[in-house]
Amino acid sequence: MDNNRDFWFDNAKAILITLVVIGHLATSVMTFEPEWVEVVGKFIYFFHMPVFMMISGRFSAGRIHRGEYAKTFSYLLLPYFYMYIGMIFTYYALGIHVNFDPLVPKFGCWYFLALFFHIIATILLKKFRFLFIGSVLLSIIVFLLPYTLYGVFFRAIMFYPFFLFGYYTSSYSFSFCKRAWFRFLSILFFITLFWIIFKKESHIPLDLLYLADSIGQIEGTRLLEKQILHILVCFLCFFAFLGICPAQKTFFTYIGTHSVYVYALHLFPVQILRNIWPAIPTENTFGVCLLLLGGVLLSFLLASPPVRYLFHFFFEPNKRVIEKLQKLFHEHP
Repeated sequence: MDNNRDFWFDNAKAILITLVVIGHLATSVMTFEPEWVEVVGKFIYFFHMPVFMMISGRFSAGRIHRGEYAKTFSYLLLPYFYMYIGMIFTYYALGIHVNFDPLVPKFGCWYFLALFFHIIATILLKKFRFLFIGSVLLSIIVFLLPYTLYGVFFRAIMFYPFFLFGYYTSSYSFSFCKRAWFRFLSILFFITLFWIIFKKESHIPLDLLYLADSIGQIEGTRLLEKQILHILVCFLCFFAFLGICPAQKTFFTYIGTHSVYVYALHLFPVQILRNIWPAIPTENTFGVCLLLLGGVLLSFLLASPPVRYLFHFFFEPNKRVIEKLQKLFHEHP
């Protein structure tokens, strides 16, 4: 089985999904203290989900080429509904009233639903010659709206160019990113990016990096210019990120192989933590560092075999379910 894995991209997914967990923890405390957490949070949010979506597009290429509607429903839409219902119960258990609307994802569940729409849309539109250019123009148009599109659709449109980039470049090996000179430049790139965010942090709205709100909902100046620059730099981040990732199997590769478990399951403890966080002192820098380090440990835990065994029903659909859906969509197994 290992022989069929691309450890390089598994390692990339492992680091990115761990950054997702750390980022959610960072944004849980950055509204309090200490202030340096906000710099860390903005640095992570600057690139982690755009790059993750590019890799998702790369790994979705086969499913798109084969027109696998049934497996897309089984591996994305069904887990999304499980997560959505679980998050609804979590909110109610915490005493938070929320409306039941599956098209309005709760917390980080949006990724599964957006990825589902990305794959379905690409299957239907893949013959369109200027799909990538059209997706970029559409993302700029919806960003300029005075209001944010309903539900998941705004984020789905904003992240679609990143997904398509991964899809269209899925046949490229990007082997130049493994060269020593490129790895050195990649390290310098991220050091420079962190330094710029550290220096310009007050001029970079976090809401801009979320890619979740239109220009009419974000406070700040020259937002369109910043957003276009942000998107362009994110494409560079993809190559630079590959440049810092090990290409061989490592002790953390399995996190990337099973990143779906980490992404989905970490949302629940983080949401619970966010609800009780005001009762926890945050002035202690050492304590906050331990919390962020806990995000790394949580990633290892949630991708572990015991956890996967407990939750595999939700993320690895039964073959009978897939077969029934294949018949529904008139697909060949």
